[in-house]
Amino acid sequence: MTMERSLLIRAVAASILLAIAPIILSVPVPPSPPPPQPLCLSQYALVNQACSVVPSANNRTRPNAPEPDDPLMQYNREHHHHRRHRLPEAEECCKWLKEMDDLCVCELLVRLPPFMRRIGHAYTVTVLDSCNVTYVCDGQLGN
Repeated sequence: MTMERSLLIRAVAASILLAIAPIILSVPVPPSPPPPQPLCLSQYALVNQACSVVPSANNRTRPNAPEPDDPLMQYNREHHHHRRHRLPEAEECCKWLKEMDDLCVCELLVRLPPFMRRIGHAYTVTVLDSCNVTYVCDGQLGN
């Protein structure tokens, strides 16, 4: 009698399991969250703010810098011409460019007209004589 009872309990348990299995399997599983993306807008803003005060390569004088014919400037040019003078503004710009995520740069560049962009390419930004920063785009953006 115990053997029959054991089989009956197993049969009932199996029936219950088969009855509720479709209910358990129909419960939606929440999708896994997407991988974290860099905060590109914040990075663009930081780089833009830091690099906007760097003088262009054609005009390397700093705002509020002494005039080129200032005797002190001529002395500095004559006696220190062998040194590279790095501007603190350029150093700050380089610092933030190095922090920028490649994905942010690639997402920005993919918006360029097709004749101006290359998919699967490395882009190098040069800031005066201070630094070169290279961003690598793997070509998966801009289908």
